Amino acid sequence: MAGVRVTVSGGRVRVRVNGRQVLSVPLGRGVLPGRVLVGFTGGTGGAAGSQTVLTASARSAAGSLPSPGGGWSFNRAAQMSAGATRLTTTAVSTAGSVVYPAAVPTTGLKVTFTAQLAGGSGGNGLTFALLNPAATAATAVGGTGAALGFGGLSGVAVALDTTRTNKLGATEAAYICTSSAGSPALTSVQTAFAIPPLRAGPDVVTVQVSTSQAGPLMSVWLDGELVVRTAVPTLTPTALLAFTGATGDRTDLHVVRDIAISTAS
Repeated sequence: MAGVRVTVSGGRVRVRVNGRQVLSVPLGRGVLPGRVLVGFTGGTGGAAGSQTVLTASARSAAGSLPSPGGGWSFNRAAQMSAGATRLTTTAVSTAGSVVYPAAVPTTGLKVTFTAQLAGGSGGNGLTFALLNPAATAATAVGGTGAALGFGGLSGVAVALDTTRTNKLGATEAAYICTSSAGSPALTSVQTAFAIPPLRAGPDVVTVQVSTSQAGPLMSVWLDGELVVRTAVPTLTPTALLAFTGATGDRTDLHVVRDIAISTAS
């Protein structure tokens, strides 16, 4: 087992293995873009073997990047499965959450992940949540069914819901909602029903928090298309990042993977 440290600064990439520098390579102008997705890859050829990365962490000048899986609290039905985070099983009336226990600044936050909602009878959905750190523990899980594992917790969330119905009969929606501690009901701030079928996914979701005169501005893209953008004045300056999911009378596997998180500080 080797400890590897990679740093990029001053146009140069440096690699240290077990504390000893083994590479120091200058990068040509324009070789590395200003923003990147941090990832790990592996493969086999004629000889078989396993490649494993343990206790990975990353930091950029923009802030800490929590490592998906490592350091997160997996609660109730949530668990790692084949490198992804499975929030629920296909059992009825279950809920699960994964919560990063250290509060991060919300302004400047950008999160991208892939969501999959399928495998059951079609319910209920999942969220990416920004939980109020003053009122929420890392072990917290919200209610089942329409609460999406978020209702009953204090905070703001982006919800992907496969049971929400509008006057035209649409049954799938993406929306920004709020919840209060102890109350399982979700209060919708802005809802988009004109979205591709969620259960036909997977879908790539991007959530970004910026500033506006009306308060923190949350923007949500689904597969590259902006679907929701609204000010959410109740969003706290710092938050515990979380993914939640739930089933009710109807079920699905609610899975998130390929999570990339960046913060402004």
